[in-house]
Amino acid sequence: TGINILYFYGQGGTSGTNTYSMQGNITANNIQIWPNNASGYTRTNVLNTNNYNITATNLYIGRSGDTNDYGSLSAGTSTIDINGNVIIYASDGNGDNVIDADTSSWTVSGNWTNNDTFTADTSTVTFDGTTDQTVTSGGSSFYNLTLNNTGVSGSDDIILADALDVGSTLTITD
Repeated sequence: TGINILYFYGQGGTSGTNTYSMQGNITANNIQIWPNNASGYTRTNVLNTNNYNITATNLYIGRSGDTNDYGSLSAGTSTIDINGNVIIYASDGNGDNVIDADTSSWTVSGNWTNNDTFTADTSTVTFDGTTDQTVTSGGSSFYNLTLNNTGVSGSDDIILADALDVGSTLTITD
């Protein structure tokens, strides 16, 4: 609760991967996963939840306009509660910004913007905002998806910014 921004951005002067493994639950306002790398090198930072839970206002994978620096979240069986937005930034083609959802359970109260790679596996994502929410799938499928926006009439829309594909179960409850 006392953490405003939690960065996972190990530096490196060479190409490679930094892997961070959670050893307990995390609660923070904003979580951002991306490396701060020396020019000319390609580096990926991976956060492995080790099946611990994440609660955050916003989750950012990668960084806007960055080249050769990539972020990745491996969610395992975790419960991920994002009270704001999830943004997977676009990469430059030399690597990917990725959420690998595995069998995790997600609750998102804000927007979902996928500009790179979301791998649903057998995860469940629930949109439960109280104001309009925009979902940009970026061409990635969801596995189990629940739409449960409980805002007042006129402010409870789930806006699809592009095509939406659900591989297993779509539940609309409100």
